[in-house]
Amino acid sequence: MKNSGLKLAEFQKLIDHLKQDVAEKDSTLLSLRDRLGKMDIMMASANQKIDTLNMTVQNQGQQISNQTQVINTQTTALNTAYYILGTSKELKKDNIIKGGKLLPDFNKSVFTKVDIRNTKEIPLDSKSVKLDTNHPPSSFKYVIEGKTIKSLEVLNEQAFWSTSKYLVMEVNK
Repeated sequence: MKNSGLKLAEFQKLIDHLKQDVAEKDSTLLSLRDRLGKMDIMMASANQKIDTLNMTVQNQGQQISNQTQVINTQTTALNTAYYILGTSKELKKDNIIKGGKLLPDFNKSVFTKVDIRNTKEIPLDSKSVKLDTNHPPSSFKYVIEGKTIKSLEVLNEQAFWSTSKYLVMEVNK
């Protein structure tokens, strides 16, 4: 009996110790659950901020894309010019000139469209050329082979196209 009482006391101590361990573990578990709940809230808040930032980046990307498109359109428009060459008879027929003078409301649909940044030479292959539009003489020259004017070479495109984005040339073939 004495022996079994001793063992019973030891079991009781073990049971008390295990109960204390379980209580500590329960307390730790509650603390961890509380921290996990707080972390979930923080994570949800961070995800919301990330979503907001992603939306902001997307909106700004769209704005940049739109602005780039506007800039490209404006750049193209600024660097677009038109030219036409023909005999006096052809230019009259196309409603470009009348009485040797450029019409104020000339027919623009028959012109050749060019990018002034890339157009340095306009082929002519003519015996003579008369410019009906004003362009600074220092901004261009004629390329001549024998008695034929082969082309008009633009030396300074900004100066050449500064007075008019239209070039009208009367030629004699």
